[in-house]
Amino acid sequence: MKIIKEKYEIAKVTPNINNIVGWVIDAIKRDYQPPKGNIKRGSFNDYEQRSYDFDELEKKLLGWDK
Repeated sequence: MKIIKEKYEIAKVTPNINNIVGWVIDAIKRDYQPPKGNIKRGSFNDYEQRSYDFDELEKKLLGWDK
């Protein structure tokens, strides 16, 4: 199970896998290793999140603040 989990984690960062079961079997047979190097990370969520007062926000969204 440990080996299967290890190969599945590698599959998560590997693009264009059409058949995950076949890929994992091949990864076990050929002993695929995790990629070395930088993993491309997007900057979509790379900003400071706003803090909200959820009670006040809920009142505004429901129109109760009027």
